[in-house]
Amino acid sequence: MIFSPIRMSDREAIDRIRARYHRQTSAWFAFHSLYLWQDTLGLSILLEDDLFVVRYGIMGQHCYFMPCGDPARVREFLHQLTEGGSFRLFYASEADLPMLLREFPQLRLHYDRSGSEYLFDINALCDLSDSKYHRIRHQLHSIRNKHEVSVMPLSVDNTEEAKLIVRNWFHRDKDRPETRVTDLHVTKMLFDEAEALGVRGVVVQLDGEPAGFAAGIPLSESVFDLCIRKQVTGERGFGTFLYLVLIESLRGEFRLLNAEEDMGIPGLRAKKTELKPTGLLHVWEAVYDPSNH
Repeated sequence: MIFSPIRMSDREAIDRIRARYHRQTSAWFAFHSLYLWQDTLGLSILLEDDLFVVRYGIMGQHCYFMPCGDPARVREFLHQLTEGGSFRLFYASEADLPMLLREFPQLRLHYDRSGSEYLFDINALCDLSDSKYHRIRHQLHSIRNKHEVSVMPLSVDNTEEAKLIVRNWFHRDKDRPETRVTDLHVTKMLFDEAEALGVRGVVVQLDGEPAGFAAGIPLSESVFDLCIRKQVTGERGFGTFLYLVLIESLRGEFRLLNAEEDMGIPGLRAKKTELKPTGLLHVWEAVYDPSNH
C-alpha cells in the first residue's frame, strides 16, 4: 500500500468518491480539509478509482481515517489491515457501524463526541424566528446598536485586512501557543490557495476597525463548511455575530452549514450548542487488537 501527499490534482477523484458514497456532508473527508491539514496532522492518501484511505500520521504508525469508497473495496482493505496486526480507525460514521461490527468482531468502538460535527439549518439561523433564539437576537441587536457595523465579502481587496486580523489574533495572548501556531499555518495555506479552493467569507469592521472574519468552502451544492473564524474584539456575542453574518451571505445557495467539531473545548462546545444545531454528524473511533476475543 503506497500512501502519497495530497495534491491539488487529487481533488476531482476525491470529490467524485465522496459524492458516490455519501460523504459530502462531513468536512473530515473533504478534499480541502485533507489538503490544508496534511502537514500539521501528518496526512497522506491511498487513492484508487473507487476508494481513498487517509493515513493519520500524527496519531501513530497504524492509524487511518475510515476508508471511503466502494463497500466491497472498503471491507477488502480493512481485512488487509488485520493481517498486519493492531490498527486504529477514526471518524467512522453511524452508517459504518453495522459492517464494522459484523465483519470485525475484535474491533472496540469508542464514541468520539469531540470529533462529531455540528450541522445548522441556514434558513433557520437567518430568520432567528423561533423563541429558542431569543438570547442570540438580543446579542445581535446589542452589537448593531452599540457599533457602526460594516460587513464585506472576503475578496482580493480585503484579504490583507483578514490577514491582519489573524496576526492580531495570534499575538493577542499566548495562552495556547502550540494551537495558535498550528492554526496560523493552516490559515496561511487557506489564503494562499483561496482561489483554487473556492474560499468564501466575510470581513467585519466595528466602528471602522477590523474586528473579525469568517470563511469556508462548499462541501457540496447544498452544504457549506465553516473552516475558520477569527476575531480580535472581546465584544460580547461577537463570535456568534460572525457565524450569522457569514450564514446570511450563504442564504439561497446552501441549505446546511457544517460548523465542524468542537475538539472537546468547553467554550467552543457552548458557543456551537447555543446556536441550536439541527444535528450532529456522530463519529466513532475503532481499535483493532487481534488479542481481543
